[in-house]
Amino acid sequence: MTWRILPLCVGVLKGRPKEAITFRRGTGQRVDLACLCWLLEGGGEAIVIDTGPGSAALTAAVHSVELEERQRLADQLAAHGVDANQVRTVILTHLHWDHCYGNHLFPNAELVVQEEEIRYSVYPLPCDHLLYEFGSGAPFLGDLSRMRAVSGAMELLPGVSLIPTPGHSPGHQSVLVTTAEGNYLLAGDQYDLYENLHDMIPSGPTVDLASWYRSFETVRRLGAVVLPGHDMAVLNRQVYG
Repeated sequence: MTWRILPLCVGVLKGRPKEAITFRRGTGQRVDLACLCWLLEGGGEAIVIDTGPGSAALTAAVHSVELEERQRLADQLAAHGVDANQVRTVILTHLHWDHCYGNHLFPNAELVVQEEEIRYSVYPLPCDHLLYEFGSGAPFLGDLSRMRAVSGAMELLPGVSLIPTPGHSPGHQSVLVTTAEGNYLLAGDQYDLYENLHDMIPSGPTVDLASWYRSFETVRRLGAVVLPGHDMAVLNRQVYG
């Protein structure tokens, strides 16, 4: 089965310090980052990958996210003929706040997460509390009962496979998608920017650098076209595949 991949921008992280995204490189520079979710269309089914930062005022105030009305995830899905209430499968690359705050939009969906990510997110190291919003009630905790905990690489559906890429977080996963153009890897925060991929630079706050470099080799061996998780250039195309 082949799929079409539609990138959906659900907010912009404004003016982030570049050295925090490209690991000590670009000191003094600022960069805007797209908050990306993904819609997979194929075989009469719609799959959503990541659910974004949501629209809470706290999100905008604490994390400097610019949220426009037109960027609401449910509305973007509806524009593509997808009712969020009818979505049955949501894949979460990891459980950082900007990738799972919109889970509530999909009340009837199974949330597919790596088991190691669930384990760590419930008891993160103190340095990661803000990333998981651990100190303010971590919204994903209410979703635990409908999470499908998976372990390791697997084909979830024909043409859609889960690829563990730990490093940015302990249970981070990327998604390998077969399209009519070939294979694409939706890399989540393994690579925030194309620069992280092309120059082999760890992206953002990476909890385990050795694991990140091993994941880099995993991605390289796949030979797929990589789509990073926050690069505005991804939005130069409306559809991949």
